Formats: sequence, structure tokens, C-alpha cells
Amino acid sequence: MKKVLALVLAVIMVCTMAMAITVTNTGNVVIGGGAASTTASDTYDPIEPGKTLVVKFSGASINTKDGKFDANKNTVAVTFTKGAEWVASKGWVEVKAATDNSVTVGTKNYEYQITLKQDYTKALDTKVCDLSISKITLRADGYDTQTIFEETKDVKCAYAVGYKTADIDVTFNADGELTAPTALENGTIYTIKSITDNGKSVSTASAAKVYTIDGQKMTATMDLNVGQKILYVADGVDFATTDKGYTGTNNVVGNSFNQFNTPVKVVLNQGETAAEKVYNVYAKDLTGKITKLAATLDRGVLTFKVPALSTFIVTTDSVTATATETTPGTTTNPGTGANDVVGVAAALAVVALVSGAAISLKK
Repeated sequence: MKKVLALVLAVIMVCTMAMAITVTNTGNVVIGGGAASTTASDTYDPIEPGKTLVVKFSGASINTKDGKFDANKNTVAVTFTKGAEWVASKGWVEVKAATDNSVTVGTKNYEYQITLKQDYTKALDTKVCDLSISKITLRADGYDTQTIFEETKDVKCAYAVGYKTADIDVTFNADGELTAPTALENGTIYTIKSITDNGKSVSTASAAKVYTIDGQKMTATMDLNVGQKILYVADGVDFATTDKGYTGTNNVVGNSFNQFNTPVKVVLNQGETAAEKVYNVYAKDLTGKITKLAATLDRGVLTFKVPALSTFIVTTDSVTATATETTPGTTTNPGTGANDVVGVAAALAVVALVSGAAISLKK
């Protein structure tokens, strides 16, 4: 049975719509502007580590015998001319909803995905080709090998892998408030070039902010150093009721995302009425891995460290975790009702109370 699909490789985030079309069958999109490897004037389309390439087939014959899709009867071969070591996984994946990139058989949808490995420290250099594909073929049972994509002089599938980079200067005023920078760009590795504290140049500092929540104090702190490189990511992976043991926000005291690739220390006063109450603290990283954090309760004061690029919750729920911290802060990452959401300026986005705050707390 034939499924007619449009040929394209699309750089996408899993479970989202395509970000950009990078190769078409019209031959009018040139990736890299020339040879796929070493021409000095070339620049390559950027792709972040951890992202996914989805192959979509045009005019291809797909084996769907008896109204079923079998990956073993629709084998795809991908030839990498560079960067095969970047590939974390590749293959057919069943997806919940049909997209422009999917093969639909009955009520089920499938995509052929090539997912890259994550590296939160990889800086982007668009003059360097990190990943290139020269050919993609499909061998469906009952049909001869079909060429889905093949590199030509004018059509390339080549990428520079990494995160954008930028330099920033950090400034604190006389009251110890962070006044710069005021805005950050998603998916950027920032290098701290200088730190100025009340007009004086220093090499280290702590960005901290205190908030009052229901009459109680919460403090979030991040240590900063000149020369430090920090990746900023705007959105994390939220906890969901599909996470075993998580019942929703009704039992959540704190719920937030640490937007930086460095830990943040949180100290929460539970107040005299809840001084002896025991909460569980969990973190969920960008891959969806859940870790139970080693929080310390000392006479009604709860202390813990939020791992890099992780969503945390303070809750009475007992959520099933993939891992458990043995020491506070040792876990690092290679995301109701009438409750008020208060932005906690725990890091560089400290002054962006609504849109750029590193941590939010619900109480």
C-alpha cells in the first residue's frame, strides 16, 4: 500500500511542531552553501544537542500489509558522512498525534526519528560541520530499495551542532540587587566576563533573592564566578499526573524550573504551624528523569539544591523517582487554584520577575 508523503528533513523537538525545514525535494535549499565539510566560507544550519531529525517520505511505497505497520518490514538506512557519534538513537517511533512528518496506519501514527545526544556545554560554530547525512534509503517488503534523500552538489543535509554563545556582565547595586543583565535568550551558553558589586570589580558573587510567601521567607541563591559558562533554557518539563504518585498541584507547596545549567540553593521557612511537617522534594530534568532530592529539615527550615535545568516540586506526594540523591546538591543534569505564583530571582534573570525568573514558588 502506498503512502504519498512530502520529502523533507525537519529539525524538531519531540512532541512539538517542526522548527525549520532544511531539505526539500525541489533542490532549491542549500545547507552549508557548498561542500558538506571544509569550505572556509561555508556556514551550516544550527541544531541544538538533544534535538530530533524527522525523516518524511515522498512518493514512497510503505508496507502496510493487513492494515498494520511493522518497522521490520520498512527498514531505513541512513548514511552519515560526518557526526555519527552525535546520534543517540534512530528508528521508527509511534507518536500520539499525526503530523506532517508521520505515517498513519489505521489509528496509529509513526515517525522515523534521528535523535542527537545531549551536551549542555557544546558551543555552536556555524563554520564547522558537525553532522551531515549523504543518503537515506527505505527498503519496504515487496518493494525494491527506494532513495529518500541523496546529497547533490546543490542540496546538502549538514548541520553545526551546539548552543549559541554570548558574553554577559553581571552588576549588583548598593543594596545587593542584581541589575544586569535584564534579559536572556533561550538556548544560549553565557560566559560571565565581569562581576561588579556596588561599583567594585569582584571575581565571585552570589545572586540571591528573598521572597515572602504566606508570611514566610524563602531564599534562592546561585553562585557566580568570572569565566563561568552557564546555559540558559527558558522552559522545563513539568510534572504530570502521568508521573506515578503525583496527584497534581493541590499537594504541591513549591513548583518551579531552574533555567540554568548550574545548581540553585533553596532555603524555605515552613513556619511555626508546619515546622515539623515533612515534605518530599523532587526534580525532573529535561529528559523527564525524576530524582528525589536530599532535602534537610532543621527545626522548620527546609534546605535543598535544585539540580541544573530541572523542574522541582515540594510536595506531600510520594512520586516514583528514577534516582535518589544521597547528598544534597550532588545531582546535576548532563524541567493551582488560588495559589499565587511568585517569581524567585535565583540567578541571572533575577530582575525579570514574570517572564525571566529562574524559579517560581506556589504556596
